Amino acid sequence: MPTRTLREADCALVGGHTSEGAELALGFAINGLIARDQITRKGDLVAGDVLILTKPIGTGTLLAADMRNKARARWVMAALAHMTQSNRRAAEILQACGVHAVTDVTGFGLLGHLVEMVRASNVDAALDLDRVPLLDGVRETMAMGIFSSLQPQNVRLRRAIRNIEAASRNPLYPALFDPQPQVACSRRFPGTR
Repeated sequence: MPTRTLREADCALVGGHTSEGAELALGFAINGLIARDQITRKGDLVAGDVLILTKPIGTGTLLAADMRNKARARWVMAALAHMTQSNRRAAEILQACGVHAVTDVTGFGLLGHLVEMVRASNVDAALDLDRVPLLDGVRETMAMGIFSSLQPQNVRLRRAIRNIEAASRNPLYPALFDPQPQVACSRRFPGTR
């Protein structure tokens, strides 16, 4: 199966090694080439950009809940489907729409990667937590107080939030720190500020 997936992504598997352990593990280091005029960086945000998430967030809390037998199977299956879905088509669409700043949203969570973008671009960002797309079940697992083991180290970034008092009262606040695979980017749309 992995070779078919690699072919679909126009990738070639050119080497590797094996290791022994208690669990099956698979990891890849990806290298690629891109034309200079097609490069998008996290530091190219400008005032008026709109943040676009290509996938909903919440895989960290859902997987943590699954490990505690507190997640519904449909929540976990939907999360896995999102995690294994290629970002290739989303990247093609975003490139065609003129996206000029991009980052992934992985281990540092949405806030961690957004902080990297705004610092590199020397801009501020306003985020409406109620409009952040969440996977099914995320509200429920967060309400149970179930979070990824990586979440506590991400919470240290809360100091980057200007209105921490108001933000921390929102029940979706913990989602800002939830680590997961995802892609985020920005683009200016007509009529937005």
